[in-house]
Amino acid sequence: MRTPTRLRNHQAPRRRRGTQFIEFAILLPVFLVMLMLIVGMGEVVLTQAGLQDALQQVARTGAQQGGLGAGCVTGGVCDASSSAATELANQVSAIPGGDPTKLSAISVTAGGGSECSVNSPYVTVSVTYSQGLSVPGVTQLLNFIAPTWTLHASATARCEVSGGP
Repeated sequence: MRTPTRLRNHQAPRRRRGTQFIEFAILLPVFLVMLMLIVGMGEVVLTQAGLQDALQQVARTGAQQGGLGAGCVTGGVCDASSSAATELANQVSAIPGGDPTKLSAISVTAGGGSECSVNSPYVTVSVTYSQGLSVPGVTQLLNFIAPTWTLHASATARCEVSGGP
């Protein structure tokens, strides 16, 4: 009678090992997708931080020069050939994975108009950037949720050169 008891005790670990393998096989893809999502979110956060830094550099340059420069109208919207847009494109190119063609809605205001003034001595730069996930596998999986994310950033700097009296 002792023999069947021993067989049952020795068979139990084999069953547990098989169950553990199946659980691992089921959970591994879930963990991998979660890991890829974390990597993708890190990429978006890195781009947002780089975009914010680029805008601060452009705002500081505009503040040092005393205004918007050529190519920006009084309302603040700049065309692609403006000095602010060109400098911003150069700064975005320095971001890992940054693509200047994804920039849109570049808006620069200085002193309520096109030049710094005593009444409003600030340069404000704002931009919209379209960011998509570029993590293999996850991009195709999440295209139906959010194929691209729209990042918004702005920066303000105090004018160092006054355009007023």
